[in-house]
Amino acid sequence: MARCRSRQRVDGVKARDSVETRWCLAVQPNHPSNAPTCHREREGETDKKNAQVQDAMGEAARVANERIDTANRGKKMLDDGGPDVELKLRCKRQCRKTVEDDGKQVRALDQLARDYDDAISKLKASLTTEALQPEEKYDFEQLVGLYEERKAACERASAALANLPPPSPFISQEEEDAIRMLAVKDKYQVAQREASNLAADASAAARAATS
Repeated sequence: MARCRSRQRVDGVKARDSVETRWCLAVQPNHPSNAPTCHREREGETDKKNAQVQDAMGEAARVANERIDTANRGKKMLDDGGPDVELKLRCKRQCRKTVEDDGKQVRALDQLARDYDDAISKLKASLTTEALQPEEKYDFEQLVGLYEERKAACERASAALANLPPPSPFISQEEEDAIRMLAVKDKYQVAQREASNLAADASAAARAATS
């Protein structure tokens, strides 16, 4: 009988310890009983993040190498092609700019027509008030007609250009890089000409001052 009661007490302690352990795991993540599990989870998350960082760095390096290779091909295109290739690239660049400006101007015409319409509405509203002097009233009445004519002209022009503009020539990535290099070259040449002109003006001024 005594041995049975002793075993019951031992079993009760084990059961209580088991319940407490489960409670610690569920309610107290930082409890010492939960430390091994949390440590393994943190290690797993760290490894995953490290792998993601390494993948991202590898992809960035690959893209950078590809861009360097493409840029080198663009430079080689200019070096080997000479003036004829430069002319072709300038042509493609101008075509693209023209097509882009075409769309911008059509949108600008639409906005201009709306602006004239708004101005006309305000002119007409002002004409119904007593705030205008006789000469102002005359001016506003004239402006209503002039603005309506201009608005109609904008609407006609916008309608005539309503279709999408023609496409621009295809530009490869190598050509794109070569076009950027040409733009830098053009800016450098402009700066050189301006510096030369300034130097010539300064020299002429100095001679005039000493003569």
